[in-house]
Amino acid sequence: MSFVSYDPAKRKLDELMKMKHLLPKEAADMLDTVSSLVDKRESYCERMTTKESPALAKIRKAAGTSTMTTDHLEGQFLKTLVSMTRAKKILEIGLFFGHGARAMAEAIPADGTVVSCEIEAEQVEKTQKLLDQSPHGKKIQIKQDKSYSLVMVLTRPAKDTLLKLAEEGDTFDFIFMDADKQSQKEYYKTIFGKQLLAPRGTLVVDNAFYFGESYDTDGTYEAHPVRKFNEFVVKDETVHRVSITKFVIPSFS
Repeated sequence: MSFVSYDPAKRKLDELMKMKHLLPKEAADMLDTVSSLVDKRESYCERMTTKESPALAKIRKAAGTSTMTTDHLEGQFLKTLVSMTRAKKILEIGLFFGHGARAMAEAIPADGTVVSCEIEAEQVEKTQKLLDQSPHGKKIQIKQDKSYSLVMVLTRPAKDTLLKLAEEGDTFDFIFMDADKQSQKEYYKTIFGKQLLAPRGTLVVDNAFYFGESYDTDGTYEAHPVRKFNEFVVKDETVHRVSITKFVIPSFS
C-alpha cells in the first residue's frame, strides 16, 4: 500500500524529501524521521480500524485508482457515525461506485434505507450490479434524474431530486453530502429549508479542506467553492459543527 496525499503540507514534505541530499546530514535524518512517522501513523490507523467487509473491498477494487470513492477508513467512519446516531433512514448526495452507501447500509437495520442521488446513467448501472450482490445492497435506493442536460449536470444535479423528496414528505436521520462542490451551498439550503434533515439529525460533508484550497488563504484559492461553502456554514448558528481532517488516502497499485 502507498499513500497519496490530499494535504498540501504532506505534498510539500514529499517535495522536500526529494531535496534532502542538499541538506546537512542531521537535518536530512530528521526529515526522514518526520516522513516515516507520517506514513507509520496512516498505516497504524489502517491496521487499528475494523477490516471492511468483502463486499466493500470488491466495490473499492471496481473503482480502481479513482480518488472519488470513499476509502477504507472513511467507509468505516461513516458506518460508525450511522451506528452511533442509530440512523435508520439515510440520504447520500453523490453515489459513484456505492462504497459509502454500502458501508452505511451495513450499519442500519433490515428495514432501514439509504437513498442515494446519482446523475450518470452508466455509473448507476455499474453500481447497481455491485449493490445487487448482497442483502445490504438491497437497502440502497438510487435516485437518478434522466432529464438533465450537460449544463445542468455541471450546476446542481441533485437539487431537483432533493426537492422531490421534500415534496413527498421524506426526512432523513443522516445525510452524507459528497457531490459537486459548486452546488454544496444550494444543497445545504435545500436540506434545511425543506426540513429534509430530521430534528437532531446529522449532516456529514466530505472534502471540507479540498487539497487545502479551503484554508490556503495565502494561495490562489480564496474564492474556491468549498471555502465559500465553509464560510457560509460557519455563520449558521442553528447547527453544531466540527471539522475533522484525514491526512492522506490509501492508494492500491
